[in-house]
Amino acid sequence: MRKNNDKKTMKLVMSALFAALCVVGTLIHIPAGPTIGYLHLGDAFVILSGILLGPLYGGIAAGIGSGIADVINGYAIYVPGTIIIKFLEAMIAGFIFARFYNKDHAKRFDSQILIALSGSAGGMIMVTLYFLYEILILNLMGSAENMKAALVAAAAGVPYNIVQALVAVVLALLAYPIFKKTNFNI
Repeated sequence: MRKNNDKKTMKLVMSALFAALCVVGTLIHIPAGPTIGYLHLGDAFVILSGILLGPLYGGIAAGIGSGIADVINGYAIYVPGTIIIKFLEAMIAGFIFARFYNKDHAKRFDSQILIALSGSAGGMIMVTLYFLYEILILNLMGSAENMKAALVAAAAGVPYNIVQALVAVVLALLAYPIFKKTNFNI
């Protein structure tokens, strides 16, 4: 019984750590223009949270951490979308990784390919959902006179989100071995 409690406590602690890493990674940002917002390093931790903590805990950590970062950065209008989008990004990455990763037969090359695939899938979810969320925001705020204008404005952010997703996958690939060396087993 105590071992299960210790494992649950460790999972909660690591979830809080990854939420904090998502905040800090998102606060390290590169401005990308007044209407686009910024590119950031937080998505690497979003992907890693899903892969290392599993879909549920990783998704919760990613959503909460990324939502807090949006509040800190003054993008409060994005908070509801960010919480859901980052949860789903980490959840998809974590689900794919968990489904196909075999701890007993994992080779470094195989796990790297799996990280790239699961991170890319999570990134595609992020890009697609932010595109849709921005269309919604533009229409609700009355910033777009019609759907066509909202589509064009939201589409302007897609290339930046694609770059952000690609950078996140590369950083996750680089950081994963570091976390695995620490016997990150929960």
